Amino acid sequence: MSILVIRADSNSEIGSGHIMRCLALAQAWAENSDKVVFICAEIPLNLKNRIENEDFTVIKIESQIGSLEDAQKTLAEIDNLKARLLVLDGYHFDSGYAGNLRNYPINLVSIDDWGLTNNRYAKLIIDQNIYPSNFSIPYTTEQGKILQGPHFSLLRKEFRKMRKVENRDFEKCRKILVTLGGSDPFNVSELVIESLKLLKVHPKEPWGSRSSHCPHDSHNVGDFQGSSCSHSPHNSRNSGDFPNLSDFTTFRGSGDSQDFPNFQAQVIAGAANPRFEHLKRIANTQQNITVLLMVDDMTEKMQWADFAIGAAGSTCWELAFLGVPAMVFAVIENQYNTAQALEEKGIATNLGHFRNWTPEKLAQRIYEFQKDPKKRASQSAAGKLLFDGLGAKRVVQEIKTLEEFCHQN
Repeated sequence: MSILVIRADSNSEIGSGHIMRCLALAQAWAENSDKVVFICAEIPLNLKNRIENEDFTVIKIESQIGSLEDAQKTLAEIDNLKARLLVLDGYHFDSGYAGNLRNYPINLVSIDDWGLTNNRYAKLIIDQNIYPSNFSIPYTTEQGKILQGPHFSLLRKEFRKMRKVENRDFEKCRKILVTLGGSDPFNVSELVIESLKLLKVHPKEPWGSRSSHCPHDSHNVGDFQGSSCSHSPHNSRNSGDFPNLSDFTTFRGSGDSQDFPNFQAQVIAGAANPRFEHLKRIANTQQNITVLLMVDDMTEKMQWADFAIGAAGSTCWELAFLGVPAMVFAVIENQYNTAQALEEKGIATNLGHFRNWTPEKLAQRIYEFQKDPKKRASQSAAGKLLFDGLGAKRVVQEIKTLEEFCHQN
């Protein structure tokens, strides 16, 4: 029995993407009855439980992520397990960290979707991006190999089982899924909720007359350092930037239009999101907006949705695989290229940086998107073509090949 050791973390800053894609790899590895052990310095309890419910082991170490002590304690656990395969997933695990492991007889695999870790000691580097990353072939060692592109996308087994069985009716559009990652450190979920609430303004109410709550000003100011909130109700406005009231009359679901029935939105707060209760409170004023915490049926939520609003992270691969049209923000720096590539390939609409949006402007864009069935149908088809759901199996085969090669030599 081969033991695959995975070193990854999750917290409010890191998010849960690293853990979740490693979970996909772990599931594929375990299909051959092999063992998987996660080593984590930081992980929320609900995410730890999620891993253990899959019959994987989670070992908690006490150390600063990416430190020498981290490397030493990780090696100690590997030695106890008598394991020889280690997967590193996290931007803290650079070549300096891996250098602390280089004299130990392990085969190192690095999951790096931005080319930043410069992990010259890795024998396999997994980059599932849909655009060329910052990798340069010379920095990898002679025995290193890069597995690059959507061919190696790590999708969990629940997505693979759901493979494209639905027939979407793109003429009908009333169900919106909002998913901004495991932690949503900049509270973009609140911006989206406020925009969705504007779609329910009474038709006779002058646009902008309602006090517009600014999620970036009233709390969590530290999350938006350096930003100015132009959408404060006290700031001057250009009426040309806002939706036409007559357009919104039918979409608000007043009951007199069969073409634009009332929409429903489900907002998913990830395992490491500290603002779950706050998001629930601000959404409670709208019966058609529901906030949920770390759902176990994410595939069903995605299948339910007519389109999604999210961050340009690895969740986009899941949405694309299931044929869910999407509007995506670049929430952190390494999502700019992803958002742009998704739009260039016709898979999603690139909203750019979240700081460029006000609730009013975003409400208008959401309205336009739901009014464009051809675009949504095109995005759905493009996503299905690019992702086949077999990436995790391919990565496992590559790791097995590496293991056999190193055993023979």
